[in-house]
Amino acid sequence: MGHMDDDPDGPESVARIAQVCGGPLHRERDRELLALLEPVDGPVLEVGCGTGVLVRELVQLTGGRVPVTGVDPSRLALDQAELDTAAAGLGALAEAITYRQMDGRSLQFADGTFPAAYSSRVLIHAAEPARIVAEMARVVQPGGRVLCIEPLAQMAAGVDDVLRRKVSAWTNPDIARELPALLREAGLSGVSVIPHVALAADPPDVDTWRADFRAGRGRHHAAVRDGRCTAEEIDEFFEQNAASVRRGAFLECLVHYAVLGSKPR
Repeated sequence: MGHMDDDPDGPESVARIAQVCGGPLHRERDRELLALLEPVDGPVLEVGCGTGVLVRELVQLTGGRVPVTGVDPSRLALDQAELDTAAAGLGALAEAITYRQMDGRSLQFADGTFPAAYSSRVLIHAAEPARIVAEMARVVQPGGRVLCIEPLAQMAAGVDDVLRRKVSAWTNPDIARELPALLREAGLSGVSVIPHVALAADPPDVDTWRADFRAGRGRHHAAVRDGRCTAEEIDEFFEQNAASVRRGAFLECLVHYAVLGSKPR
């Protein structure tokens, strides 16, 4: 996400990340999956923390007994993380939170610094996901754990899967299925895969999608701007969603893999 700092739409992208990651489905899923890191004795690292939603979730889940360091390449995202943390009313729990600007491909920590490290929905966007996983494995202690959470599939009634995949414009759309191999290649052992399935029945606000797109805002505009799909494909995606909503048929299924590995002692 570091390129956001050089993008005129960067502040808008940060706001969108905060909104999506702070949504109820995302927070519920990650609360359940972050429990896989327990028990933890010592500080935890989040790679690609964005606006700090999961950093704050983990600190609250552990009652502040587990310090969390969140790193992200984007200064804009981290500035928002600091603001949101100050506004969250965490009290003394906020003392357990640290944010640092850092590229996940080259973490500025010594080997074995953390007993655990995790990332969520980061590798699907990353330029070099294998390097990030290798760095996470490097900075955890022997016996420590690495947890990566990534979307495997996202399907909605009445929406063509191929079209949705193209419009989503993920850099690594199939990274979830490759995660077990990536963790093993990074030297981690005891690799396990935990699937997580969630259903969303609330229909999308397609009119707002369209208005943002026509105004040159939002992720759909960015996908066309970056050449990942065409405006015609975006319009078709909008219409398929709108038709599904009109029929009262909208139902979305989101499947994630949480992949957990341990560093040999």
